[in-house]
Amino acid sequence: MAYNAYAKERSWPSYCDRSLAFDSPELVDMLAIWRRAAGARAMPARSELTARLIKPHMPHIAIYEQIESCNAKPRYRVRLMGTIFAQVYGDLTGKIIDEVVPEAMVPRFHYGIHEVLSTQQPLRFVSRVDMNNRVYFVAEYLMVPLAGDEGTPTMVLSRAHFSAARTWNEVAEQIAAGRIPTLA
Repeated sequence: MAYNAYAKERSWPSYCDRSLAFDSPELVDMLAIWRRAAGARAMPARSELTARLIKPHMPHIAIYEQIESCNAKPRYRVRLMGTIFAQVYGDLTGKIIDEVVPEAMVPRFHYGIHEVLSTQQPLRFVSRVDMNNRVYFVAEYLMVPLAGDEGTPTMVLSRAHFSAARTWNEVAEQIAAGRIPTLA
């Protein structure tokens, strides 16, 4: 997978897993909601994932939107950041990632969002949180594409489960051994 090769080359503590073998049952539930909303289509529209539908997940989600850029590089705005997500990353709602995230972290944020938009598939990511002195957290994320009003994928919903039960070194050992990383 392109993301994993890119992450390994740059020593990012992050892994993308297409198997969608989630440890967190909440991520399994969010994926089921997304799939029901999508139906026979590749993805649902953002407007179809109503607050009522995703209410139990709201504190744990962030929604990123691709925005126009004058230099042909994609840029992303944080459309929504739930309270749990904001406790870990800081409240970035309404902000553009490359303007508020530490410069060294911007490519990692961008590449994960790009991977979801380009594959137009749900993906599982396992990553160490490297923001706001929270490196003791390892997070499991479900990231899914969402269509904008015109029907093309322009947004990504990320549902996170943060854990301090395992260190990134333990997770990295699983990855190095060729196993799907778990947080359990």
